[in-house]
Amino acid sequence: MESLTSLLLGAGTFSPHTQKILSLVNDNSTVLLSPAQKINGYIAIHDHDILQNLHYDKFREADVQQQQQQQQQQPLPLLSIESSTHHDRFRANHRDSAPNSKNVKTTYHEHSDNDKNQEIKNSINDKAKNTTLLPQPLIIWHGLGDSYNSESMNRVFDILRTVHPNLYIHSVYLDEDEEKDQQMSFISNMPQQLEQVCRQLANDTDLLQLIDSRGGVNIIGFSQGGLFARSLVESCETLLDKVNNLVTFGSPHNGIKDLPQCGARDWLCQQRNRLIKRQIWGSNIQNSVVFAQYFRDMQEYDKYLEYSRFLVFMNNELEFNKLYKTNLSKIGGKFAMIKFLKDTVVVPKETAWFSDEDPVSGEAVGLRDSMMYKYDWLGLKELDDKGKLEFLTIDDEHMRITEDFLQSVARSYL
Repeated sequence: MESLTSLLLGAGTFSPHTQKILSLVNDNSTVLLSPAQKINGYIAIHDHDILQNLHYDKFREADVQQQQQQQQQQPLPLLSIESSTHHDRFRANHRDSAPNSKNVKTTYHEHSDNDKNQEIKNSINDKAKNTTLLPQPLIIWHGLGDSYNSESMNRVFDILRTVHPNLYIHSVYLDEDEEKDQQMSFISNMPQQLEQVCRQLANDTDLLQLIDSRGGVNIIGFSQGGLFARSLVESCETLLDKVNNLVTFGSPHNGIKDLPQCGARDWLCQQRNRLIKRQIWGSNIQNSVVFAQYFRDMQEYDKYLEYSRFLVFMNNELEFNKLYKTNLSKIGGKFAMIKFLKDTVVVPKETAWFSDEDPVSGEAVGLRDSMMYKYDWLGLKELDDKGKLEFLTIDDEHMRITEDFLQSVARSYL
């Protein structure tokens, strides 16, 4: 039997960056994304989840370049990388309206961080301002394969700031080096990661001052970042009683049970999926491979309860942690969960709405019919009773979001 690494690298489709990440784990433990970032004219808010990229690892660099040349000849969908000329004009128009955190470094590098820090501090200290007209600060947690300061994430920040020009954004990072930050979205221990991010927020004094002066903070999480953002609300003391709205996009709140389906003749994809799932409960994988830490298959629920090192605790399925329930139920505004109706990356897609699965029939069990809701393990029923749960949809594939939708999120929840 070939090892997983030899199967993947033998195809000759992975970048040196991917090979470097693969070398961090055991041969039989993980698989990582291909270098292709733009598929069919879209660029995802993150570089597509690890699972989505299982379908794209046949792309060669020449194929990607050919696709990009073709896409430059036609209008790109929203959230795509724009031409440099147009993007420079967009940056210039918003240069003075997008103050940023010294810890975030998401604003364009040619601008002075010190100038922007001073700008937002002036805003904080200006007693004459009517603070009711200023937006609450925002925390954003990016998805798998992305980084806190990527071009696509900066595009998101720009769109949100077309609605709220003075929006203060703290983009969660695991390392200030962008390549390492991206790498740690694949290979990391999630309980330790949550502790690190909680300390990071506590050290952002500008963020804390704005939370205090503007009466709270809003949080957005993309894909797995939404699951982690929700876990942060549950476990981070810095955010206790301070979260207004929590918005998650296509997030695996109740885990994932499978990898994307392979074509009937795609032997390599089928073999790769079998190897990954065969090793999913190994301790080295559960403690280091990020997507494995929210794997949850109801056909192997006993193994999940025994071997999961992250999701089983954050969902209060094994040991009840009253603090998690208390903190999540204290969201002051809305907990909005967005599901992508054509999602084939997060399986099942209903997990974005906290749905469960009947282990006998395999049919989806809606949140309100689940044990988690009936016994209110996480305070979701309490939030629902107060009218604070919202279930939204996007009729598209995973993480394909229009500018209009992002702006509507900014108007409704920021």
